Amino acid sequence: MTELFANTRVGVIQLDRRGRIVEANDRARRLLRRHDGLSDQRGMLRAAAPEDDDRLQGLLARALPRSGGQGASGAMLVSRPSLRPRLVLHVKPVAHLGPDCRSRFVAVLVLIVNPLERTRLDPDLVQAVLGLTPAEARIAILLAENRTPRQIAAATGRAYSTVRTHLKHIFAKLGVSRQVEVAQLVLALSSLPGSGDQGPAPPA
Repeated sequence: MTELFANTRVGVIQLDRRGRIVEANDRARRLLRRHDGLSDQRGMLRAAAPEDDDRLQGLLARALPRSGGQGASGAMLVSRPSLRPRLVLHVKPVAHLGPDCRSRFVAVLVLIVNPLERTRLDPDLVQAVLGLTPAEARIAILLAENRTPRQIAAATGRAYSTVRTHLKHIFAKLGVSRQVEVAQLVLALSSLPGSGDQGPAPPA
């Protein structure tokens, strides 16, 4: 958690069980201060575009179920008034982050990455963060490498119809409708710790 929070390539926001902001690292604070796609409104995380905010609040509601059950991870693209490339936002429910007192109050991590800042792709990370199966993660990575579904079928030894079925499942899990959106979500993950950090990057 310390490595993630200190990472200069990823914006990290911690939310409590009510969905209120507990803490944010420097990169996330800059975005929130500039209202560049996301903002802190009275302690609540909001997206600038109404359609993005609807999606964000839905993701947070699923990550923080009122029934007390297990929360669900999710991801989305966030438009920016600055006209810079859309940000990729990952919502991850957490149980307990460590021995420090503050972590006991953290229920959700929001990770914010710029899809243009990337290195290599880690299949295990893609699978874990996006909630995909190993086969779906491999197909998603191949999409991010600009492969077409037919090329993916040839590369993986699967039938084209099977690849199309996997793609439908990927779209449903990620809440997207286009292959390019899947590629953007996958490529953004290369900025996370454990994906091959290239060092400090300029502000988002």
